[in-house]
Amino acid sequence: MRRDSYRLEVSNVGWFEADGEPRQPSLDVRVDEDPEAVQTRFRHDGDPLRSGDVDVTFRSLGSGEDEGGVLAIANRLTGEFLLEVNADRGDLRGFVTAARRYAERTDDPTRYRVRVLAAGDTVVDLEKRTLLVYAADGELLRQHSLIPSGVEI
Repeated sequence: MRRDSYRLEVSNVGWFEADGEPRQPSLDVRVDEDPEAVQTRFRHDGDPLRSGDVDVTFRSLGSGEDEGGVLAIANRLTGEFLLEVNADRGDLRGFVTAARRYAERTDDPTRYRVRVLAAGDTVVDLEKRTLLVYAADGELLRQHSLIPSGVEI
């Protein structure tokens, strides 16, 4: 699992600035791997991991505004990292804002989607509500995170 062989694309985030029709934001991770190998990584005891079985986090790599970060997807059941991808902090902030607006306007309990694409095909598709954002020192940045109401962390 090499971060530099993955590419993160953020989609469906511009609609709220243009006051357009709400569209569920998406984090699309394009991987240069065999699709079956990716699907195998997203399994636990032979069964595909469901949305509730994975955690999505972003961690800044520095304190400067221009510093990037790392988006990580981990198996909640084992703690194992399934993949990590370099990410732009500004893109992620816009993404979090769009996901919040999407939830407000649609009352959809799932705020965003995570897709992993290999060889041009979607091999993992998860609808998520929570995205935890951390500073470089490991501090949880609640105001920049997606945390559903009623959830204690």
